[in-house]
Amino acid sequence: MDKKDKRILWLINHTTLREFEAPLLTALGYELYTPKCIPDLIYEWSGSIDYSYDRTLTISKDELDILNQHDFYEGTLTQPILSIINKYFGAVFVVFYPKMLEQVVKGFEGRILLRAFGLDKSTSYGKIIDDALGKHFLSRLQAVGERFWFSEAYPNLHEIEPHTLKSRSVYHPLGLPDKFFTHRNTWTGGVNKILFFCSRIKASPTYYGKIYESFKKNFGDIPHLIAGNQPIAVDDPCVAGHQPREKIDEWLRTYNVMFYHSEEPRHLHYHPLEAIVYGMPLIYMREGVLGITNNDQPGACTTFKEAREKITRILDGDQAFIQEICRRQIEMLQPFTWEFNLREWEKNFVSKIMSTPVISKLNNAVKTIGIFLPVGYKGGSLTGAKNIAKMIHLGSRSANEPINVVFSCIDKHYNIAEDFEDLIELGIPVRETNWSIISRNEAARAQGFTNQRYPLHHPAYVMPNSGIGNFNECDFWLLISDRVNQPLAPIRPYGMIVYDYIQRYVPEIFSNGFSDHSFLATARAADFVITTTPQTKEDAIQYAGIPSHRVHVAPMEFNPLICSFESNAHNEAYFMWTTNPTPHKNHLRAIEALDIYYGELGGKFDVVMSGSETECFNLDQPRTHIKDTTHIKKVRALLEEKQNVRKHLQVMGNLGVSDYVSRLASAKFLWHPTTIDNGTYAVIEAAYYGVPSLSSDYPQMRFMDERFKLNLNFCQSSQARDMAVNLKKMETDYITFCDDLPSRKFLGQFSFTELAPQFWSLIRSLI
Repeated sequence: MDKKDKRILWLINHTTLREFEAPLLTALGYELYTPKCIPDLIYEWSGSIDYSYDRTLTISKDELDILNQHDFYEGTLTQPILSIINKYFGAVFVVFYPKMLEQVVKGFEGRILLRAFGLDKSTSYGKIIDDALGKHFLSRLQAVGERFWFSEAYPNLHEIEPHTLKSRSVYHPLGLPDKFFTHRNTWTGGVNKILFFCSRIKASPTYYGKIYESFKKNFGDIPHLIAGNQPIAVDDPCVAGHQPREKIDEWLRTYNVMFYHSEEPRHLHYHPLEAIVYGMPLIYMREGVLGITNNDQPGACTTFKEAREKITRILDGDQAFIQEICRRQIEMLQPFTWEFNLREWEKNFVSKIMSTPVISKLNNAVKTIGIFLPVGYKGGSLTGAKNIAKMIHLGSRSANEPINVVFSCIDKHYNIAEDFEDLIELGIPVRETNWSIISRNEAARAQGFTNQRYPLHHPAYVMPNSGIGNFNECDFWLLISDRVNQPLAPIRPYGMIVYDYIQRYVPEIFSNGFSDHSFLATARAADFVITTTPQTKEDAIQYAGIPSHRVHVAPMEFNPLICSFESNAHNEAYFMWTTNPTPHKNHLRAIEALDIYYGELGGKFDVVMSGSETECFNLDQPRTHIKDTTHIKKVRALLEEKQNVRKHLQVMGNLGVSDYVSRLASAKFLWHPTTIDNGTYAVIEAAYYGVPSLSSDYPQMRFMDERFKLNLNFCQSSQARDMAVNLKKMETDYITFCDDLPSRKFLGQFSFTELAPQFWSLIRSLI
């Protein structure tokens, strides 16, 4: 057995549970690590920190210190943390804490045990997993295969769970720590009242509040005391609130009877077991956990009326009845004893789980990834999509985990041999794809072919149609962009790379038939969303409404446009303006800025405009092949008016790579006046060729400036005069700004080949 299989990450901080389960696992021969950084909520739910098990761990102090500084509940399992836990630990126990479970499933390579203590009967673990982590997360658990276990504290928890949990259920009973038995058979009675436990009455009004109301309705006229912590005070003299342990021990020793209300068949509190240990008579309900396995006990009740009658007999001093209850109820403790637990854990944990070799999740899960570009992008967007395919292909191979990659592009929009030559050379097949709109019923039938059972909430969906199996052979789909005109049919687990949410800032951008509803619905149902800048991540969370734990920032890559071109082929003095016809590119205000630059400020440099479909701004050329949008009409009208700008503006349209590089390398500087987007690679390309840039000031460009050390000059996109003044400054000082540009060697570290291992590590953790 590998040494690491004798070490366990026990990511649970419940005090009473640790006092039994940690010594039990130690007695079975395992070393334990327990978390040291826990959120306030865990403290509120009887949590605490214990350093004592650190002394038993045979790992280095430096690595232990790193683990002790990590928040396993809310933090992200970074590569340094993953390296340590995958090197030293063979199994992990987690409670259902969404971020913790998600992170462990993504990155831990050993056995994963979801420790389940039961929930109220209105819900299930399958349901709360769906609600917190998305409909696809159970599929991800299933993909983990035999490394995943549903570790149930009671043998009936799995009965209401989905197949993924039910099929991996294993009984690991719950025990009582030694301290519970120090007061064994010390009950004396004497206080002729009911002892009833109900915490968080006002803090949880829909659950514990209703339990309190039910108790008051059925037993409120009988003398009683209500124990349990109350974060919010309750105006009831019978509610004691938080008390020291000594006071609770006194109650358990002296009160004449405890009533345990629970009719939950899959959840049990500690306090009724404590009452039995003390020897205090316990009255409880047959529908609860205790009643299911002990329904013939004299303290078991079918109705509250029966419970009231039995409580009254005890308070009236029926000694024969009291003695019968106390004598018989002792046998109810047997499943919670050390001896019983040691035997069951030896059988169901040591022999069944830890003796089984671990199989890597990639062997049983994802073998083929389909990468989809659902819009006919060209230029930088196409390059970025291809780079993602390359990074997955190369990164998985560098990690000795080769993944098949299939690339999808829009049908009849590309010259496959030329536009995708680089992918084809790597052995990545490229398929031309149509996107079909299908009904909900058709989506349900499509799910049947792939054995998927995701909920279908929308009347219509979109799905890829390539004519070759429609990508059903892919184990996972990755959409590059969210631009689909209906929600994506949930036929395969999928993730998304979303570059921006421009519509949040420029709503008028949607004049092309796309629906923001479809974009957001597709992203919200995805297993994960990846962005390339922190600001877009925040937009995904705040605007798109995607849970933060499902949004990740990928390393932004850069690959220069390298081609042969004639140096200094263009002798005129000009600067470049790379753009496209969409409104967020800020053409109207940019033209106003140019008018000020050439008019009031006497600007000397011409401006060369290039970019996809920018031919529409050339007033000297026919426009029969360009769609007339309201925005394009406004730009053309303004250019007609601003003759001073038109005289200095050269509209080059969509240049080929060599022509673009030739133009860029000869420019004095590059101008990026866009309102907002995910940033433009054009400023990095300019820096690579020794050309400084003037950019609008917004978070994504600030991020790129810092990441790539571009030393950008910034201007305010909302103020034409500020842009004009900064254009004049660039005209005067561009030579000086050239000295502050990063070297080509520095930029080379951001190439897709260099970042492939890092990118693959992220994707691997998500699929």
